[in-house]
Amino acid sequence: MEMYHITSDDHLMEVYKKKDVCFIQFSATWCEPCRLLTPLVKRFVVRNKDRFVDNAAYLYVDVDKCPYISKYLNVKGVPAFMILRQKQRSQLMSVRNVQDLWNMCEYGNLFRKVSAKTEDDAAIWTTKDATAEDATTEDATAEDATTEDATT
Repeated sequence: MEMYHITSDDHLMEVYKKKDVCFIQFSATWCEPCRLLTPLVKRFVVRNKDRFVDNAAYLYVDVDKCPYISKYLNVKGVPAFMILRQKQRSQLMSVRNVQDLWNMCEYGNLFRKVSAKTEDDAAIWTTKDATAEDATTEDATAEDATTEDATT
């Protein structure tokens, strides 16, 4: 996935015409949440670049530098995200963390279809499963302690 910093409305249209799918982040230099979220999003795109569908692009759009496109796509607040495919667009979405990014990319079919999980996925699932197992074990231990107290 290629990354673009969009500097004008014309620049966005130029990139959009070349790509099948555009993952767009609408942002502003004055927006503190945008400044905190942008490095996270860029890192997410770089780390997952091999997972994205072919001919896709990540576009960082400053709403102050691209007012026409922002108005046309009905961007009312930042940070906001959208997936544009040729002749169709998704609704604007809000992202707060990496899990939201992941969900958005899956929902928008930005990832390639793969039959088996990768090692990274295995690590993510193992971590989630271990956390769930730990919580279940703690609950069972608490129940055992309560049962022992009741019998004595």
